[in-house]
Amino acid sequence: MVKPTTFFQSVSRSRWCLAIYWLLLATGSHLPEFTLGDTSNQIGVFQIDKSLHVAGFAGLALLLYLSRLAGSKAPSFAHALAALLIGSVYALVDEYTQQFTGRHVSYSDVVAGAIAIIGVFLILTSPPPLDTRPRRVVIYRVVSAVLIVAALVLALVALLSAWGQGQPSAQPSGLGINEIVRFLIAGVLILLLVASQPAGVNRPRLGMFLSIVVIGLGGPIIESARLFTEQGIDMNGLYAHQLGLLTGMAALAVLAIIRHVRTNRPLTDQV
Repeated sequence: MVKPTTFFQSVSRSRWCLAIYWLLLATGSHLPEFTLGDTSNQIGVFQIDKSLHVAGFAGLALLLYLSRLAGSKAPSFAHALAALLIGSVYALVDEYTQQFTGRHVSYSDVVAGAIAIIGVFLILTSPPPLDTRPRRVVIYRVVSAVLIVAALVLALVALLSAWGQGQPSAQPSGLGINEIVRFLIAGVLILLLVASQPAGVNRPRLGMFLSIVVIGLGGPIIESARLFTEQGIDMNGLYAHQLGLLTGMAALAVLAIIRHVRTNRPLTDQV
């Protein structure tokens, strides 16, 4: 049996897999919409729909990387950067063109796809942390833990205070303080978690993966808890959380590119 790592060492095989996968992904995203479970349970539909988007675009980004589209002389970072750029552009094009097949354009789908594509880039290119001094790392971990606990306490207080007050609209209009706070918390937390090296100094990729998963699942978990109260689902708050996560990840991606350029100036090997 051929191991996956051995299989994808062949550029031609990787590109064939990319072509087939890309065709299937584009076809699936442009088919007429179908029901994803009970439509009255918005958080359930959100979780299924966005999970499919994340998985689909993460697979695309990985295959773009394995296909070595930056050229045979390019280092692995250049392949990851090419996957990031091509995948990001396609995520926008894919969502825009869905309106011509009877589907609607969803900004939350674009956010989910971008999180997957940038996440793959960050995991593939995770360098050693900028600051490895134990005292600084401890500070990052303490601050991260305090913010996480504070966010959970605030969410619990909001749930309890709203108990029995009726069910408001699931999609309130306008940008309120709740959305701003959730955006900032998600963005700051992903930066702090990555800096705190949750998997240790020697496993930056695992640490990056864990940080993204923890913050990414935080929003849906909080909203799922609201199902047990009469407060209702705050989809705007959930979107703000995911957008904050995306913004923090984008900042990390820019930092990774700047750091690479400063330490390994050319993006292609001069052979």
